[in-house]
Amino acid sequence: MNTNKKIVVKIGTNLLTKANFQLNKKFIGEIAAEIIEIKKQGYKIILVSSGAVAAGRSELPFKKESKNIPLKQCLAAVGQGILINTYRDIFKKAKIPVAQLLLTNMDFFHKKNFLNTGNTLEYLLKLNALPIVNENDVTSFDELKFGDNDTLSAKVASMIGADLLILLTDVQGLYSANPRTNPNAELIPEVKKIDDHIKKIAEDKGTKHSRGGMKSKILAAEYAGSSGVNTVIAFGKQKDVLKKIILEKKSIGTFFHAAKDKLESRKKWIIAQINKNAEIHVDEGALRALKIECKSLLPVGITEIKGEFERGDVISIFSPEKDLIGYGLTNYSSQKLNIIKKLKTEEIHQKLEHINEEEAVHRDNLIML
Repeated sequence: MNTNKKIVVKIGTNLLTKANFQLNKKFIGEIAAEIIEIKKQGYKIILVSSGAVAAGRSELPFKKESKNIPLKQCLAAVGQGILINTYRDIFKKAKIPVAQLLLTNMDFFHKKNFLNTGNTLEYLLKLNALPIVNENDVTSFDELKFGDNDTLSAKVASMIGADLLILLTDVQGLYSANPRTNPNAELIPEVKKIDDHIKKIAEDKGTKHSRGGMKSKILAAEYAGSSGVNTVIAFGKQKDVLKKIILEKKSIGTFFHAAKDKLESRKKWIIAQINKNAEIHVDEGALRALKIECKSLLPVGITEIKGEFERGDVISIFSPEKDLIGYGLTNYSSQKLNIIKKLKTEEIHQKLEHINEEEAVHRDNLIML
């Protein structure tokens, strides 16, 4: 069982919708069946799904295509309900709850938003739910005009430290030229480094009803790769495409190697964010849990707080002998940690009206020296 494998799957508008803007429920059902089977094998799946704007067109018909942003936001508002209910009806049969997360770039730029979103995703995965992520087109003017879900999926993959990002599209993968206009174009099965040449051959635009294109997928693969996440671009309508990639380990589409090791990339990111005036000191039990058992840091093991810091700051962690042993992204401010340090989880509930997480620092956000 692959209980620790986290995979982000992004599905584009052209796969999810028909020419008349109705959702392609046959395709969605087939992909859902694959995801259900993959989840049974212990994999943790996050689905990034386009299609809300296109689905909204089926409910709010109009005579001709418009570039009016408020209209597209209205379409997204109507279509998102159609989209998530379609997924819910399918996965409910397999007793898999679906969770809707509508995100914007702000959720990745601001520390608290970033931490809250990441923690929510991780907790949903623990509950065996299927997080379904989409851009919040209703409130994100810039994202609606310039963004795409390729970029969003890469940011989500980076946020949760995914093992793989899969971008399902309406072509087989990256070609040496545009296969729609050049019959001699050849599929490139593997890309070890995304350089200027790779970016140049990917120069294209999205179709009429989608915002992404091959260029956006290459940039997404580059972003994910910089965080240590490998990427596959593949034809979404190939039979059992997800099972072949994930379960059978077959070479499908184009595989992009990550530019950096995932753990090394995460380590550098955390160290770069250190609040030098923020310290947490732990007891012997916590030291053993962190260093030997590789567990999270709980408030009960904290003996002293030094400096002021906010939730989402990176703090230094010290042993009882006052030796620096690591760094971590804290789930609590210094003010709250001073209230709950040395307390067990059940005691914390009596002290705080609202609890962020049981852990002061989650093991995924820890770097031990």
